[in-house]
Amino acid sequence: MTTLLSAEEWTDVTGTKTMVAEFAGMWEEKAVFKLPDGRLRSVELMNLRAESRLRVLDLAEKKVTDKSEFVQQLRGQVAQDQAAASETIGAGDVKAPAFVEFSDSQGPADTMRYLLTQATHGHLKAAWEILPPGQRQLFKQQIQQFYAQQDGTLWDQNMQRLDGITRMLVGRERWIFEHPTVAMLVSSDESTARSVFRAILGILQAISEPETMSLGSLEQADLEELLHSRSDLMAGHLHYLWSMSGLGLSPNVEVKKQDANSATVTATFQPQATANDQVELRFVEGRWVPAGMLIVAEDQEDSLPAVGSLQEYLSPDFSNNLAEFIDTIEELTLPLQGADDRQSFHAGIDRFIADATLKLLPIFSTLDGAQNMFSGAIPGATSADGVDNYDAMMEMEMEMSETTP
Repeated sequence: MTTLLSAEEWTDVTGTKTMVAEFAGMWEEKAVFKLPDGRLRSVELMNLRAESRLRVLDLAEKKVTDKSEFVQQLRGQVAQDQAAASETIGAGDVKAPAFVEFSDSQGPADTMRYLLTQATHGHLKAAWEILPPGQRQLFKQQIQQFYAQQDGTLWDQNMQRLDGITRMLVGRERWIFEHPTVAMLVSSDESTARSVFRAILGILQAISEPETMSLGSLEQADLEELLHSRSDLMAGHLHYLWSMSGLGLSPNVEVKKQDANSATVTATFQPQATANDQVELRFVEGRWVPAGMLIVAEDQEDSLPAVGSLQEYLSPDFSNNLAEFIDTIEELTLPLQGADDRQSFHAGIDRFIADATLKLLPIFSTLDGAQNMFSGAIPGATSADGVDNYDAMMEMEMEMSETTP
């Protein structure tokens, strides 16, 4: 005989007959009870004593309420599983130290110390601040030349595609970190992993916002205002990533040699005390500027030795190169793009892991034993068993699960 934990005693209308049973529910005007032996028995409400009848009605009402609350809870869970979070990060939660304005008449060591300190604080606009007026003007001219070399349609498509990828990843952050493989990888410090994830995507969103970063908007924008606004958006993210690097936030700068027009300095960061390469600075328009940042106008080539030029980094092929990079990212994230609930998104992550592994294997195959190691450890990798694609790998896993006790 089964013991019913919620069984009660019920009395008929005459008060002479009782039974011990669990109230199971209502069926029209009948109360349905579950007896200790598992059988169900129905009793007309009018055949129950008043106290038992009231108890039945109370329990019936409670069951309706509990069911309604349960349904609402399930609906809420479904909505949570299907709903994506905010797709933009903005400046983020991490605050960078306040930006410090550059003061004129600083020597080479102080200039380099200022530049490095502000960089560790996430303020890339410090590089603009140390430039003298003439250099800023040359910078603007070369930027405009760079814009003129780009395909406007391709440029805007790149920004929109990159923005779409970052929005998808940001909006589904919770689903990503709930995936079993990801959860296992970050189990030791999920909070830090999430912060790094958001910092990287926050930086990418700051430089790919379609409205601000379209080629037409860039050509019309005030360059100084644009650099400051993007720097402010990225500062917290960059400062956080730098602080996680372990390199330290306090640069120690020493001048190795100096004359009227040039100087060479070295910098180390505490507490790591890791020396950077030597940096050469030039004295231009009353300011010391790292040689790699200088732009040499044609009429200055005789007075200034050959140094770095912005044109070395602003290639006419920039849009094409970026498009190829985004093609690769889109191909890898394609399984995630159409997923509108957690289950299908997790299935997409499984395929992403397999596809990414297959793309990385040729790199690892150049290392002794690397291919065997990865084929046995990562789903979807080519192995000695001949599993060379995701579908075959999944089929083999299913067969193994059916035959394994």
